[in-house]
Amino acid sequence: LKYKVLETMCELMVIQPDPSCSIFLSSRLPIQLATDIQSTRSVRLVEQQCRTFNTCLTYPNKMPRNHHDHLDEPFITHLLTLIETEDIPYDPEGVLPAVFLATLLSLNLHYKDTRSNKICNVLKSRSHATHLTEMLLVAFNRDENLTRYHTETENSVRKLVQDLFSSPDTAELFFYERY
Repeated sequence: LKYKVLETMCELMVIQPDPSCSIFLSSRLPIQLATDIQSTRSVRLVEQQCRTFNTCLTYPNKMPRNHHDHLDEPFITHLLTLIETEDIPYDPEGVLPAVFLATLLSLNLHYKDTRSNKICNVLKSRSHATHLTEMLLVAFNRDENLTRYHTETENSVRKLVQDLFSSPDTAELFFYERY
């Protein structure tokens, strides 16, 4: 039932973005979805939660300030950890890293200043982010926008790559060698 409700909400935001996206974005929905994304262990449900979260956040309206307090470093760290994890126990097909990347990208659209960008700040503390940077570069080279749900949305991949290269600490992540 939860899956169907999320699917319907997501379709509504795509078909009728205004006012549905504005209403959902200013509600508690993104915060609740972030909480659910961290605790759910069903791949199908996590995918739909992320898709709904992404559709809501990619609408060009600004996210309310209090949402930034809840969509914080622990949430971003959770997503990054699962992107970098080789084998997520409940994801035998390996689809979730790409889903979580799209979630990070949609959240990153709301950070206009790279100094206050929580994604960049979390990444500064990491010695590497190999899977993240590989997926970003592949999408960047293909000129893909992984979060294009609304026509007015800027290219989320390009924006995150620019944000990461704006600081030497995060730019180094692209040049990490495993060997």
